[in-house]
Amino acid sequence: MKKNPVDPSKIKKNDLMYFVYAGFVEQIERSGTLLGVKWVDKPEGFRVDGKELVVNAYSADQYTEEKKVNQTECIDRLMVSFNRPFTVCWDTKDTENRELRGKLISSDPKRGYSMVEDMDVDGPAYKRIRQVDHRTLHWLIVDGTKFVVGRK
Repeated sequence: MKKNPVDPSKIKKNDLMYFVYAGFVEQIERSGTLLGVKWVDKPEGFRVDGKELVVNAYSADQYTEEKKVNQTECIDRLMVSFNRPFTVCWDTKDTENRELRGKLISSDPKRGYSMVEDMDVDGPAYKRIRQVDHRTLHWLIVDGTKFVVGRK
C-alpha cells in the first residue's frame, strides 16, 4: 500500500502524527524538522529531531493526494488501517458529517462497522471507543491520501 510522505513545511500545531508512538504536535521549529510533541495518554512530551523522522511519520491530518473512490474501496481502506492514524467522516444516528481522528481497533464487515479509538477525547482508552458505520462513510484520510466517496 502506498504512503505519501509528510511535508515538514506544512505541519501545523495540533496535527496528529505517529512516530511509533502517538502524539499531538505542540511546537514546530526549523521549518518542521524539529517538533515538540505531547504524548496522547500522558502529560509529558518528547521531541522529534530530524527531517527523515518527520517525513517518514504518519499523519491523520495531512494529505497530498485526493482520490474519488466507491464506498466499498473506502470501507476496505478503513478496515486495513491498523497501526496508523487516520481522519474519517461519516454520519451517525444524530450527526451528519461526524469527523474523528483516531486509530483502528477492529472491523466487523458482517455488521458493517469498525471500532475505532477517538484520539481527541481525553481520558482512558476505553472511554474513547467509537463505532464508525461503514454504510455512511463520506471520506477517509490515511497514508497521505484523502479517499472521497463518490455518491450518485
